[in-house]
Amino acid sequence: MCSCSWLLLLHSHVLLPLRCPFRSIHSSRRLGLTALFGAAAVLTFLGAAAPSSLGADTRLVKVETVIQETPPQITVQWDDQAAGAQVEVFRRLFGQEGAASWGAAIATVTGPDHSYVDTNVVAGQAYEYKLYRPYIYGTAQEAFGYACSGIQIPLLDEDRGKMLLIVDETLTATLGAELRRLEMDLAGDGWTVVRHDFPRDDAGFQDQEDLRALIRSEYNADPTGVKSVLLFGKLPRVMSGYAAPDGHASAPHATDLFYADMDGTWTDTTNYGTANPPRDGQYDPSYIPGNVRVELQIGRVDLAGMGAWTINETELLRNYLRKDHAWRQAQVKAPARGIATSKSHLYHEDACLQPLFGAANVNDSLSSWIPEAEDNAYAWGVSFSDYNGSNYPRYDFKMTFTINFGSGKQKWEHSNNAMRALLCMPQYGLTCGWGGRPAWSFHFMGVGQTIGYSHYRTANNQNSEYCPGNYSFLLSGVWVNLMGDPSLRLHMIDPPTGLSATVAGSEAHLAWEASASTDVLGYHVYRSDSRLGPYTRLTPALLGTTAYVDSTGGAGETWHMVRAVRLESSPSGSYYNASQGAFCSVDWTAAAANHPPVAQDAVFETTDAIPTTITLNGSDSDGDPLLFSLAVYPQHGQLTGAPPSLVYTSDVNYDGSDSFTFTVWDGQTEDVGTVNILVHNVNYAPQTQSQETVVWADQSTTMQIVSSDLDGDALTYAVVTPPRHGTVTGGASLIYSPYAGYQGADSFVWQMRDGQAGSAPATATLTVLRLSLTASDNFDDGDFEGWSIYGNANWTTGSGELIHVSNSKSALAWDAATTQVWTGQALCATLRSGESDAFGTLCCFQDGSNYYGFEMSQRNSLRRLFKLVNNRKTTLAQDNVPYVTDQSYRVNLFMIQGEIIAQLDGRVILRTPMPADFSSGRAGLLSDANENSYFDDVELWRLEPSSSSATGWMMAY
Repeated sequence: MCSCSWLLLLHSHVLLPLRCPFRSIHSSRRLGLTALFGAAAVLTFLGAAAPSSLGADTRLVKVETVIQETPPQITVQWDDQAAGAQVEVFRRLFGQEGAASWGAAIATVTGPDHSYVDTNVVAGQAYEYKLYRPYIYGTAQEAFGYACSGIQIPLLDEDRGKMLLIVDETLTATLGAELRRLEMDLAGDGWTVVRHDFPRDDAGFQDQEDLRALIRSEYNADPTGVKSVLLFGKLPRVMSGYAAPDGHASAPHATDLFYADMDGTWTDTTNYGTANPPRDGQYDPSYIPGNVRVELQIGRVDLAGMGAWTINETELLRNYLRKDHAWRQAQVKAPARGIATSKSHLYHEDACLQPLFGAANVNDSLSSWIPEAEDNAYAWGVSFSDYNGSNYPRYDFKMTFTINFGSGKQKWEHSNNAMRALLCMPQYGLTCGWGGRPAWSFHFMGVGQTIGYSHYRTANNQNSEYCPGNYSFLLSGVWVNLMGDPSLRLHMIDPPTGLSATVAGSEAHLAWEASASTDVLGYHVYRSDSRLGPYTRLTPALLGTTAYVDSTGGAGETWHMVRAVRLESSPSGSYYNASQGAFCSVDWTAAAANHPPVAQDAVFETTDAIPTTITLNGSDSDGDPLLFSLAVYPQHGQLTGAPPSLVYTSDVNYDGSDSFTFTVWDGQTEDVGTVNILVHNVNYAPQTQSQETVVWADQSTTMQIVSSDLDGDALTYAVVTPPRHGTVTGGASLIYSPYAGYQGADSFVWQMRDGQAGSAPATATLTVLRLSLTASDNFDDGDFEGWSIYGNANWTTGSGELIHVSNSKSALAWDAATTQVWTGQALCATLRSGESDAFGTLCCFQDGSNYYGFEMSQRNSLRRLFKLVNNRKTTLAQDNVPYVTDQSYRVNLFMIQGEIIAQLDGRVILRTPMPADFSSGRAGLLSDANENSYFDDVELWRLEPSSSSATGWMMAY
């Protein structure tokens, strides 16, 4: 079911397009907003047109920087501008907030020049640049661009502040080891971790108040130290406001900003009607109340209600924690590039990619992520992608950070939500936001900031600092949420490994293995009295070796951490970047320290496409329990199961080597192991299926044979036992022709062959019927006269087809066919759909609430025969096969011999005894929420009297 296309009139309490404060100076052009629809929402700047001399995108300025160390200078450069177009350059110190902090422009550049050299800079300082191009009458809309830059910016991540890790208490037992590893990963990136386990969401108003009180108590105790919150699991989901940011019906929205707002008053007294009445546990604000800003970064990892996946919530969360860890440890990498599609909605987000990766590494020429982002990995992805989260299990998107815009996606509390679906991808997919309304700013990540910081600045923008193009001038509402871990960063380094310590008196002799990254400048060593920090740096300068002696001594247990450091360079300048920390505990009383575990490499040999059991092995000299996790997946096969017990199945026809890596973690440190697999390709015999088919007397029928070959070999057929009452001919397919005048039962046996082996024999069971055509309609006259509409009336004709053009349920009854006694009847029609909901054909139609039918649904992956009696649907027979979008199907409904039988494209798929509710009625067509259902060549047939002994049959092709 697609998004609607009507023009939106916004509720006065809901959502208004607002002018950027800069517009009061530069322009008074007004914005219009429509509902999200298909591939575009309309925004018109009167008189604007894009000339060929301007850059490809006239609604934005794409910025990147180039630095020079000696003498220090930063060159800010942007895409081509029209001759005479002026671009104003602003600059402020990184981290400054508020519109006033931009100050006056430091330069004005006139096109076609499109760069500015800033020499008033110093090394070690981060800057933020804003570019503003005024509206050009008849040429281009006003536009903005943003970038961060600096030269050798110091380490940002030695003390990031406190991270409040709030965990759904029902997960603490089953995910205990993985959650402990997450704590260590957070501490290893400079966070001081404060963990609380909290009751699972039960939709109780007091629970959300209690959780906010918990967060506020931590914040009030240390307002300068507490910086971020990670909500893990199904913690209380807060609903607030009455808004329509996607241009559809106004409604309350789930919001985590409630938990990030430390001083706002969230009331529950406004009457928004039945959707949000007073004192119902849903709050009033559609926007951040009070000072219109949040104090904390916040993100949520909540994968409850994702039933479209075959694994449960706990396993989805386990896999997320695995992915999170693998990204941090640089075990899984994504190329430094971004992909942006649907730019008519996401201009600003598209522009944010350039300072991260550079113009050459931003792919914004495609209309969809599919299949590009499945075939190739990207660090960042921005799109108006598939709205239906239930479809996402079939995808394998390979993007780490994402913006997934579109109708309804911001309502992340819904089951199988498309934003949360991206967090369920097998190898990638760690964060997701809903962009465009308002636009997200994330150029900060180019200088080492987190995605949580980007969300924080976006939520607090309120049109005062970042003014993206298009219709994004909207207050940051309660729907601005971050799905995923807010502490994640863009640039990760291979950490040192194997950290160990030897205690000698008051000295701890530390040793480790070097980082696998070749551009590491050295190492810093840190120490803490607490496992989860804060950690204090011991080394005044980078170490060039992989050993260090801590002579400060101690009592009880202390913790050491080592991080690799390199100078990170990108189109956002350069900054010193630290890896995740490697840990080792020291027991000064026992003069002992932790020893790292050992992962055992392994080699296996197997045959292509055959499941092979693999057991991972590792050891730990301290006897610590080990956590096994996958790191890098195989390239030529799939893994199933839970480490350490796995099953590997190679791709069909693959012949060669494959491998994957895994980790063993002892609660402090980990080791990486590699499993190498040698795959041999062999031939597999083809397979085919017996089938039942109904054919017309005196007509040839092409048999829809279902066959397969794992090797993909070309197949031929051989008739093993010919039919007694007809012939079988054909090449790639089988054509059955009954003998003239014959009606009744027939059969034949065939076999599929691939040139080396043959399938098991299969049987075609045939019923030959003599029928006469009693009514038909091919809609070639551009009309559907003779049909009555029940439900939504949006039906039309086009190109010789009947089309349902509404996204609600509707049925048509065929008046021209008159009321039929459904004994020995056949209703035939050709069906096709451009969407994913249900459609089909009907018989014994009484009214819009009473009939029998056959329907197919892609969304629900089913085909079924059903009855609707007093508007209550009962399934009579069903299988779980979805239809293919835009593929035509020939569907026939027959009633004979007291049965309903479903047959698709000449193949019987379902059958059930005929119900007793109705014996007569009209024929009909059904479209259930499919906006693009197509029907053609509708025919009604009746068995001739000579076949009257075959009574009451219904079937579907």
